[in-house]
Amino acid sequence: MKTLLTLLFLAPLVAFGQVTVDVEAGGSLAPGSTVEPYFDPMDIAIQVGDAVHWVGVSGTHNVYGELDDFPDNPVGFSSGAPVADLDYFHTFTVPGIYGYHCTQQDHALTQHGTIQVIQPQGLEEIEGMGAFILFPQPADEVLTIELKGRGSMRADVLGVDGRLLRSLTVANVQRAVVDLGGLAAGRYLVRLVDNKGRQLSRPFIKGT
Repeated sequence: MKTLLTLLFLAPLVAFGQVTVDVEAGGSLAPGSTVEPYFDPMDIAIQVGDAVHWVGVSGTHNVYGELDDFPDNPVGFSSGAPVADLDYFHTFTVPGIYGYHCTQQDHALTQHGTIQVIQPQGLEEIEGMGAFILFPQPADEVLTIELKGRGSMRADVLGVDGRLLRSLTVANVQRAVVDLGGLAAGRYLVRLVDNKGRQLSRPFIKGT
């Protein structure tokens, strides 16, 4: 995963370069195969302008997210016909939730995935929630959340696959510290959720 970071400490915006998330495609339904077709990870979350890179490691596969099969996708995308050496790179520029699968015969039963593409938000107030910034970037053992609003909120740390990794309550404070101990280096999201269910999300990078 390659990332270009620009840190503006306590400035109005935190700028990130494009991030590429790798997805492995493998498995087969051919006689003798012991691994069913799969994408790994199946479900990921990225930011507008980020890319996904699908790489085949075994079997014959493609990536198909066109609107005839996935009419709810914001836009369609496809790598073309299934091939034995899948190597497909796609940059997502429209926010939303995308579905896709492999169209090789019967592969879609197990080989499918979703991509949540999140629109970066500025620090302006959103629906009365206020806003927040994260520092330092990259973070190591701890990440500080600075709030630009009031009230009680829940702060969740999510992996790029959407898994919940940390959660804490942030109540009427301007700063909160999240313990990142035990998390691997890489890309994550912090999601703030207020008592009305409204959400704000920001990406961050964990270093060593």
